[in-house]
Amino acid sequence: MKRIFTTLASTGLLFIFLSSNGAIDNKAVVIQPKEETSLVGDTSVTTLVLEKIAIGDAITKDALTMNEKGHLSAIGKEVGVLSTNGELKDSKGNLLAKMTGETFTDAEGNVISIIKEDGTIINSSGKNLSWDKNGLLKNSEIEVYLTPANTKAKRAASILLFNYFIFNKSQPQETK
Repeated sequence: MKRIFTTLASTGLLFIFLSSNGAIDNKAVVIQPKEETSLVGDTSVTTLVLEKIAIGDAITKDALTMNEKGHLSAIGKEVGVLSTNGELKDSKGNLLAKMTGETFTDAEGNVISIIKEDGTIINSSGKNLSWDKNGLLKNSEIEVYLTPANTKAKRAASILLFNYFIFNKSQPQETK
């Protein structure tokens, strides 16, 4: 669900409007943190959730990592940074890709894939990849796990996979 009003001021105005019409009573409102997409002109701007996560297989559980500030590492070597506004940069600060709404594009603006808020990767092969409740990447030819499995940063995890397999030109190894 796309949220147009993301600022506290707009939430406050909505609350005042609804309470003046008697639509809500004076109970506490709790808002869960989640990724948001807001409309700015004709451009969707994505705010990514960044949390400490690790991606790996049954043997190397932390082959790919991201810290809460978006710094990405592959097998212990920093390879880039992901910002909350969806920009993916290499370790030298060069823009590699950008997440705008659900569209993941390279630095030139070419669409790489669609990545949903839940981390589901929609690709041209028609074989969508998604994270299950145990952190396993479903429909993948390789066995890849995300930890913690209940992270809210699943979209960031999918971007981390792209950074490793596409931009670093690495070939995945099948696990048996």
